[in-house]
Amino acid sequence: MWRGAAAAIGCGLLLAGCATGREPRSAVPPFAPEAAALAAFRAACTRLPDWRDATGLTTTADWALPCRNAEGASAETFDRFVSAHFRELRLADGRGFATGYFVPEYRAQTAAAPGLVPVLGPPAGLDCTRDRCPTRAEIMAGALDGRADVLLWMDPIDLFFLQVQGSGLARLPDGSALRLGFAGHNGHPYVAIGRVLRARGALPEGAGMAEIRAWLATNPGARDAVLAENPRFIFFRRIPDDRPFPVGTLGSRLVAGASLAVDPALVPMGALVRLETRLADGTPFRRLLVAADTGSAIRGANRFDIYFGEGSEAGRLAGGQQAEARATILLPKGAP
Repeated sequence: MWRGAAAAIGCGLLLAGCATGREPRSAVPPFAPEAAALAAFRAACTRLPDWRDATGLTTTADWALPCRNAEGASAETFDRFVSAHFRELRLADGRGFATGYFVPEYRAQTAAAPGLVPVLGPPAGLDCTRDRCPTRAEIMAGALDGRADVLLWMDPIDLFFLQVQGSGLARLPDGSALRLGFAGHNGHPYVAIGRVLRARGALPEGAGMAEIRAWLATNPGARDAVLAENPRFIFFRRIPDDRPFPVGTLGSRLVAGASLAVDPALVPMGALVRLETRLADGTPFRRLLVAADTGSAIRGANRFDIYFGEGSEAGRLAGGQQAEARATILLPKGAP
């Protein structure tokens, strides 16, 4: 799954770093670190029995004791719970890189209108693991017309960034909102258009989501060609109101400031990650997060993508999050 979510604008590949010793307390608002991490881990435990660890570092049985005892833990006893059930595993030395993602809210309509493009469900009869699927450029040109359900209609820039985040809220003209979740992709590789624009000199180094959106909005003639530089196209599904939202690749509900997208080939889903980085405004961010999601550009032991939650403040934090990070993963003590 590309994500219930991971944003990948302007992300480089570096080596993962490790921090040792006791986790420093974080005063970063609006998250309560211990309570959030405990909630995220409990949510992950509902899905771990059905998850196969691709890293070979853990088995389903390894999670049974910590998941059972997490029910009796609290924010006040969280440190003791972690010490009793987890051990640190150093993946690599050096520096890592942390970006961020969030659940956006964009205006949408149920009928076609000038300037709007369709939000598509998965195409019928098309297996993206087997068939040659159309690229983003081909889909924009109509390659899937009549082959995929049209869920909604949306501004093309909004749709692109909804696809970058992997899930979101669609606000309709009557004020109601529909929840959209990841339903698959077309099988093509992800290309970060921020990197493309910087390579062409259109944006300076360090430009984030806000600068990329502004460039696309002020260059309408070049907009579609730049969007098409990313051949990956995301399909969505409507999430009923009685279902958890948003959910990550693991299938558990994501918790703001405590859920993390990682490379599942190197970091087991459910693992705790001791992450130390800085937010866009320079505020230190030091806490334990739970690996519960993945992302197209989140590759290697060095890459992490922090889930910041919903709304404009979460979007501000996620959009500007591009910083070096130090990290250690924590696995159940029963794991080999």
